[in-house]
Amino acid sequence: MARLSLLFFFLCTILALTAILGHKVDLLFAEGNRSRQASGLSVTSTKSDLTPARTCKIIHVKFRTGTNIDSPRLLIPSELRKSVASITPLFSLKDQQLEKMGADRLKLWFKITLMPETETEVFMASIQRLDHVEVVEQAPRPAPPPSN
Repeated sequence: MARLSLLFFFLCTILALTAILGHKVDLLFAEGNRSRQASGLSVTSTKSDLTPARTCKIIHVKFRTGTNIDSPRLLIPSELRKSVASITPLFSLKDQQLEKMGADRLKLWFKITLMPETETEVFMASIQRLDHVEVVEQAPRPAPPPSN
């Protein structure tokens, strides 16, 4: 279990640092029609046959530098808040530790857990349009447990 936690921490760190350096990472987690445009701000799914790739309900969001992140839930438009189960900092290090490491921009990253009925791709497209959002990406899926 400790190995999985450590692996997950390193993967998240690499993804965040890659985004900070301005490189684009295609995680290839979402399948399906990426070219579909979100119509309006409704993000509820009516499909009962969601593929496993579309059922990932955790996304990572990086807000732009200068955004007041004291109340991150308020940065989500009120029409979309009903689709959010929780929003928490992606990195658990204290602000002082991040600043000491020179990685204080990591505090702009948040983990958003979506409600089960939310269509992830449509929610992500709606959030990406906001001026104070810099990056939106699906959270990486954990590796399957090793087989014996």
